Amino acid sequence: MVRPGGLLAAALLGAAAVAAAVTDVAARAATPMTDEATLNALRTYLRIRTDHPAPDYDAAVTHLRGLCEAAGMTTAVHTFVPGKPVLLCSRPGTTAGARSVLLNSHTDVVPAEAAKWTVDPFAASDVDGSIYARGVQDMKTIGIQYIAAVSRLPPLPRPIYLTFVPDEEIGGVDGMGAFAASSAFPPLRVGMALDEGLPTPASHVRVFTGERQPWWVSLRVSGTPGHGATLPSTTAVGRLGAALAAVAAHRSAEAAKLAAGTPLGATVGVNVVYMRAGVVNDAVPAGFVMNMIPSSAEAGMDVRVPPTVDAAAVEATILGWLSAACVGGADAALPGGGGQPPLFEWTTVCEGVSFRYTHKVDVPIVSPLEPAANDFAGAFVDAMAGAGVAWREDIFPAATDARFLRERGVPVFGMSVMTATPELLHRGGERLGVAAVAEGVRVYGGGVGALAAVPLTAADAAAGGD
Repeated sequence: MVRPGGLLAAALLGAAAVAAAVTDVAARAATPMTDEATLNALRTYLRIRTDHPAPDYDAAVTHLRGLCEAAGMTTAVHTFVPGKPVLLCSRPGTTAGARSVLLNSHTDVVPAEAAKWTVDPFAASDVDGSIYARGVQDMKTIGIQYIAAVSRLPPLPRPIYLTFVPDEEIGGVDGMGAFAASSAFPPLRVGMALDEGLPTPASHVRVFTGERQPWWVSLRVSGTPGHGATLPSTTAVGRLGAALAAVAAHRSAEAAKLAAGTPLGATVGVNVVYMRAGVVNDAVPAGFVMNMIPSSAEAGMDVRVPPTVDAAAVEATILGWLSAACVGGADAALPGGGGQPPLFEWTTVCEGVSFRYTHKVDVPIVSPLEPAANDFAGAFVDAMAGAGVAWREDIFPAATDARFLRERGVPVFGMSVMTATPELLHRGGERLGVAAVAEGVRVYGGGVGALAAVPLTAADAAAGGD
């Protein structure tokens, strides 16, 4: 359902040892960032190489910290894992006891394959009214827009915090995961948070209230080895193929739903991401011994589970895929009918068939948009309506840092103010129209301002003091 209404800005509305270095700039008057200054700050940020595997986080934090301080915010750098700093920028509220609004963005970006770009992906080149750069959609622009938007706001009742975290692109455990689990997080008393969304070629904005959970599953099967000229009744590769055929059937069914109009975030997605078999021999052209039937074969699958789908049902579906590899009509079953195995532990489900999870997120939470369940939702919806921007609630198809906040009870809305824009995250030619940068600042400013002006409720008192 596409909802008419409002300020995009409103939508976005709005341990290990910790080393914290704090700069007190509370007395400094904020300098509102102009549109030109915002673009210059963005281009500088995009030119800082924070791509994996060797992101220059220190340079990024130095740049962002200077911008936050010029905007009148205090700053602190927390380091939970060496070389992976978390920058916290803080703007106090005017009302004691008010829960805060948190604006989160990540500083890292994925690598860029030069062959898939017509320009230098780290030059922030302007071409035909668009900025081409790795990270301009995901999500350096949003981080800069947050700073610019906050720099223009008047004093407001609720504190506003900006977090710039590392490692989101590789799981976020050492970034927002570590920060949210640390002693530095509870004193922020976060009542509402905003995080990234996705660009869309449509005219409406997608507001993500939850996200699909990644389950990474590996399957290993054994079979009769032998000479390549023989025909054993069961082979490892044959059994693996039977299981992958079951996976493919599920994938086709979900793809049909997608083609019929079901949002991607509502499908139980699966992709086979690796297969491994054969006897290696680098001395021959194929790289494998070509006349030996291997005794084992393995494959890995990236499964994505919507928060609205029963996890037990998906676990049963996965066992069904494994059953296709079992011989003699046996069904795959967990030992003793017990619970799901721990991460990384190979578990046998029938003779010669085992599996394991190497990553399994279990945060089936949808942040409420109903005022009765979320004190900030009404302000968000009203701001969207007031701005006349069409929007639609959705489930994010991949994983973001928002899950670390949601599992601590913080409602999070993910949104990118990037309409009429092709989605090019992680692809060559990632770009964003120059005009969209200023529009995002305007929208985030209105939205964040509305969130930070929400009157105190009983939930603020229940959240306790600092």
